[in-house]
Amino acid sequence: MRYGSASLGYINANQQDLTQDTGGPKVVTLYWPLTDEAPDLARRHAYQTSYAQWLPRVVAELETYHPGVTPYLQRADLWVWGHGMVAPTPGLLWGPGRAAAQRPVRNRIFFAHTDFSGISIFEEAFYQGIRAARELLGTA
Repeated sequence: MRYGSASLGYINANQQDLTQDTGGPKVVTLYWPLTDEAPDLARRHAYQTSYAQWLPRVVAELETYHPGVTPYLQRADLWVWGHGMVAPTPGLLWGPGRAAAQRPVRNRIFFAHTDFSGISIFEEAFYQGIRAARELLGTA
């Protein structure tokens, strides 16, 4: 993530390859939240934006991270992919609604979601998974 950027940054999508880095081509995934407009309007605009319109924006963003990267780009697959996330609002983290949402259903369905932490990141998802497993096993 770059300070002041419209995007959330990118990841090396090959990070889980079992082989050592051979110096070959990489797959990167750039995340760009559409937060400049109301959600319904942002979605509508995103779907109305063509590949030819998205591509220069994405390449320009990658250039801010790595000036001169454009000639090395071999291919760009672009799509709008929704990713619902909780909006951290006052009362969410310690309020009764969050506690109620965590309760299992008839001790048969247990919930583990990053929304329970108020932030959607891997570490929180991992924690919530462990918490739900312990609850299921009766060791919480």
